[in-house]
Amino acid sequence: MHYRDLFKAAELFMRDPNSYDHAYKRARKNVDWRNLDQLSRGEITNNVIKFLNEWNCRLDSAYFNQISHGIKEAFNQASPFLNAIENETLEDIDFRNVKKVGDKEFDHFEIIHSIFAEFCNIGYRFRWVATSKTLHQILPKLFVMWDNPICNKLGLELSARSYVHDFLPLMKQEVNEAVTTYMQDHICKRNVAIYSIIKRCCEISGYEKTLAKLVDEYNWIKYTKGYL
Repeated sequence: MHYRDLFKAAELFMRDPNSYDHAYKRARKNVDWRNLDQLSRGEITNNVIKFLNEWNCRLDSAYFNQISHGIKEAFNQASPFLNAIENETLEDIDFRNVKKVGDKEFDHFEIIHSIFAEFCNIGYRFRWVATSKTLHQILPKLFVMWDNPICNKLGLELSARSYVHDFLPLMKQEVNEAVTTYMQDHICKRNVAIYSIIKRCCEISGYEKTLAKLVDEYNWIKYTKGYL
C-alpha cells in the first residue's frame, strides 16, 4: 500500500455517510475501554454494544444481558495478556518477541491469540468481527478491525488463528509499505514518516487516528466498498 492510497482512502472514508465515523468517535469518547470490567451492564449495552451494532455486528437485543456479562468476563480474563502488549503498535510489533504473563512466557502470537479467543468465546453472535472491533477500541494502536468482505477479498478465513497469524502480519506489512514509500518520496527517517502520515490523516478526519485505524479505513474503502 502506497501512502498516497492511504491518504485517498482516508478522504473517501470521511466523505462516505455509511462509514459511521460519528459512532466511532462517540465510542472513543464515551467508553473507558481499558476498564471494561468496571462498567455496568447497562453502560456496556448502551455504549459498547451500541457501537458494535452501529458498525454492523448485528448483535441480538434478546441477548444483550448475556453479551454484556460476557464482555466483562472476557476482558477480566484477558487483562494480564492485554497489559503485556499495551505499548505495542501495529507498525513495530515483533510477533515472535517473548513476554512473561504471570509465571509463564508467551510470544506475541500466543498472547494475541489468547486475547482474541477469549472474546470470541462470548457467543450470542459475538464472534470474530465483534471481537476485532472491541479489541481495536481497547488497544487502538495495535488491533485492526476486519469483517467478512475484507476477509473474502484477502482470501482469509474468519478465525482467531487467521486473525493472529495471517491478518495482523499482513496489516503490519501494508502499514510499513506506506511508511517506506513516504520515506522514499520525502527522504526522511522512519519516525518522521510515521508522524507525518498520522498528522496528514488527522487533518483529513479532524481528530487523531492510529495507523491501525487508518489501514482499516483503507481496507473498508478498497475491499468492502470497492472504491480503490
